Amino acid sequence: MKVRDTAIDASSKLLDAASRHRDIDPDWLAELREHHEDLVSARRDDQRLVDDTYRQLHPPR
Repeated sequence: MKVRDTAIDASSKLLDAASRHRDIDPDWLAELREHHEDLVSARRDDQRLVDDTYRQLHPPR
């Protein structure tokens, strides 16, 4: 998951820099935002799978 965290961090920095640029294509910026949200959503899915797997491997007693 560290790889995904690194990708999210890089995407966030790119999005921040791009959003401050005056001449950025609004459609491209919207696509970049969507991609960033996809990364964040996938990270949440990863964490949910890890948590669910842990609970299955270590059921409450």
